[in-house]
Amino acid sequence: MKRRTFLLALCLLTPVLAPSAGAQTQAPAQTQLDRTKVPPIGKTPELRVPKWTKTTLSNGAELIVSEKHDLPLVLSIVLYIVANRFDLHFSTYPEGFWSFNPFGWQLLFVFGAWCALGGARRLQPIVASPITFWIAVAYLCAAFSLTMTWYFPQLEVFVPGWLSYWIYPINKTDFDILRFAHFLALAVVGLRFVPANWAGLRSAWAQPLILCGQYSLQIFALGVALSFAGYALLMELDAGVALHFIVGAAGILILYGVARVFTWYKRVTASPARAKTSPTSATASVPASAGP
Repeated sequence: MKRRTFLLALCLLTPVLAPSAGAQTQAPAQTQLDRTKVPPIGKTPELRVPKWTKTTLSNGAELIVSEKHDLPLVLSIVLYIVANRFDLHFSTYPEGFWSFNPFGWQLLFVFGAWCALGGARRLQPIVASPITFWIAVAYLCAAFSLTMTWYFPQLEVFVPGWLSYWIYPINKTDFDILRFAHFLALAVVGLRFVPANWAGLRSAWAQPLILCGQYSLQIFALGVALSFAGYALLMELDAGVALHFIVGAAGILILYGVARVFTWYKRVTASPARAKTSPTSATASVPASAGP
C-alpha cells in the first residue's frame, strides 16, 4: 500500500513540473528575441519580472505568492509521501490519533490554493482533454461499482483478488491517494458539464450555493455542528419524514443566512478602508492633471 501511495503521489508532480520545464526551455529564445528589439526614443525599456500577487485568505491571513511558483505544492506532495511512508501523525491524550491526519489532508488544501493562484489555468489543456474526461468517467464508474460491494457483499465475487489487495485499505485518516484521485475525477467531470460561463451560475437559485462556497470553511464547520444538533433533535422526537425534511431545510436556510451575514460584514468593514484611501488618491491625482 505504501508503494502504491508513493507511485500515485509521484504522478502528481507531472502536471506541476511539466509546464515549468516547458517554460524554461522557451525562456532563452524569448530573451534573445527581446534583445533584438530597440525601444523607441524617450521610452524606457520594459523590465520583465515575475508576477507576484497579494492574496488575503478568509481568516485574514495574507499570502504573497508568485503565479508560477510551484515550490509549495512540490513540498506538499513530498510531505504527503513522507507522511504515508513513515506513518507521521499526531497522537491524542492519553491514547489514539487524530481522525484527519493534517500531514495527509494538507495536500488537498495546498492543491486548491495552487489552482486558485494560477495553477488551474496551467492545467486547463489537461483538464479539457477528452482522454482525461473519459478516464475520469471510468474511474468514477469503477469507484461506484466498488462501493456497491460494501452494501451488497454478494457482488464481491466480481472484484479480482489482486485489485482488492492493491487498493485496500482505503485510508480516510491519512487521505488515501485514491480519495484524492476521486476528488480530481469529480472536478474534471464537473468542469465539463458546469463550465465557468454556464448561464445557470448567474441564476438566482445558484446564488445561495455560490455564496456558501465563498465561505466554505466557516460553512463546513457550522454544518458539522448543525448536523449533530439536527440528529439529536430527530432522535429525541422520533421524527418522521416530514420533520426530517423540515430540519434539513432549516439547516440549509441557516447556512445561507450565515453566509449572507459574512458577506454583509465583509462589505461593511471594507467600506471605511476605501473611504480613507479615496481622498488620498484623489489628492494625489490633482497635480498630475493640473499640468500645462
